[in-house]
Amino acid sequence: MKTTKLHIVTQCISSEELIAYAQGKLSPREKHAIEMHAHNCPMCSDALEGAVLLKNPHRFEHHISAINKKIFEKTNRKIWYFSRPVLMAAASVALLVFLSAYMVFYIQTIANLKQAAAYEALVIADSLDLLAMNESSEIIEIIAPETEYKQTSNGASAKQLYTAVNADSIAKATIASAELEEIISKELPVNLEKIETVTVEKEKVLADIGTISDSNKIAITENSKESARNMGAKSSKKLSDSVKKDAAEFSYSEALTLYRAKKYAKSLECISAMEAEAKLPLHSLLLRAKCYIALEKYAEAEQILTAMLNAGNSYADSAKFYLKTIPQNRGIKN
Repeated sequence: MKTTKLHIVTQCISSEELIAYAQGKLSPREKHAIEMHAHNCPMCSDALEGAVLLKNPHRFEHHISAINKKIFEKTNRKIWYFSRPVLMAAASVALLVFLSAYMVFYIQTIANLKQAAAYEALVIADSLDLLAMNESSEIIEIIAPETEYKQTSNGASAKQLYTAVNADSIAKATIASAELEEIISKELPVNLEKIETVTVEKEKVLADIGTISDSNKIAITENSKESARNMGAKSSKKLSDSVKKDAAEFSYSEALTLYRAKKYAKSLECISAMEAEAKLPLHSLLLRAKCYIALEKYAEAEQILTAMLNAGNSYADSAKFYLKTIPQNRGIKN
């Protein structure tokens, strides 16, 4: 691009001068004046360049052929159908429809798989529940009364059930004791009568022999009566021991029920009442130690358990077990 320079021009180059310049009819001085003017005037410079091009037709034809070649390349290009807007829109719609159908099918398949998995899990859970119910029903049929007492949800009804069972046992024991007492009451007079008969016969024999003094007779009679009293006392003692044993078992059952109900002080009172009537059995002593541990009276519990362990009886293992639990809680309350 030519730069415009400031100059003082009074008149531009005329067309006749341009044609004469292109044909070479001007003098060197005139050519120089035109060139200097064209150098400072853009309009005259363009006009002078066009006149020069017209002067050289080969150069002008070269430019014309290049332009025609470009035009031919643009107009004779091969037509691609996919470049048309209508076909492109149709292809886009078809692609969207295909993708939508595929997504619907894929989502439906995933939903079916999830539903099948959930149904399978539900079937497995129902099967496990049914199996557990069958196993629990079989276990319930063979559980011990003590386990049944532990599994009862209502403590009051469980206590009533356990007390009813114990009352039934005590009633049976009372009936057996009454029968035993009746048998003893029937057999005791017979035995006494037999003893008196033997005594009379002995007296007759000794009287016939004449070697027994009156004092000896009295002694024999007293010995016979004492033997009869001892037999009756032994029978009564057996009956009393049986009744006391049944009462002790009932008291132990009541104390055990109170212990399971976490009424440890009441259970200790019941055990103390048992001790006032008779010597405590080993299981009652063990229950007393357990109550002391529950009430955090570790010194009393340790004393009882140590005595049971040193005695080497059948409850020694249980005493050893509960002794191990005492040091873990030692120091809380004694």
